[in-house]
Amino acid sequence: MADYKPGSNPFGPDPTVLKDLLTYRMPFGKYKGHRIRDLPVYYLEYFAREGWPESRLGVLMETMHLIRQENLIEILHQLDRIQGNR
Repeated sequence: MADYKPGSNPFGPDPTVLKDLLTYRMPFGKYKGHRIRDLPVYYLEYFAREGWPESRLGVLMETMHLIRQENLIEILHQLDRIQGNR
C-alpha cells in the first residue's frame, strides 16, 4: 500500500476517469485547449498507434478512444446531465 495515491484505487479502475473526461483539456498540440472528449477519432487513433502519453493525459485519451470504439459515448452524455454540465 506504500504506492497508494489519494484519488486512486489500487484494487481496480480509477473512478475519477469518467468525471475527468467531462472537463480535462488537451495541454498541447493542434487541439490544445479542446476537451479530451471532443478530440477527433483520427487523433486518438494516431496516439493508439504511436503510443499514449505516459501520464494522466494518456489514461484519459486511451479511455476516450475505448469509449468511442465501443460506442459508449452516451455514458458521458448521462454524466453531463447528472453533473449539470449541459
